Amino acid sequence: MHPNAWLQAVLLDMLDQNTDESRADLAEAIQILSQSVEPGVVDQSFGPWIDRYLELLAEHESKQSSARQQCSQEDPQEPLQ
Repeated sequence: MHPNAWLQAVLLDMLDQNTDESRADLAEAIQILSQSVEPGVVDQSFGPWIDRYLELLAEHESKQSSARQQCSQEDPQEPLQ
């Protein structure tokens, strides 16, 4: 068996098991794999996902900035006693 095919089968099995132990093992495997893959391979393989993530992040930051501006423009209320 090829190592990549073995890894794929094992990781998918962990996902299917959906136990506390399999999720912890899968999280560890994801960390190991994401740290060992060349950044260019990540860009090439997951470019659309990265682009969408960056769009969502920009939208979230824009909403937070707008909310902060609205709060700072409102009159401060007297503290409750």
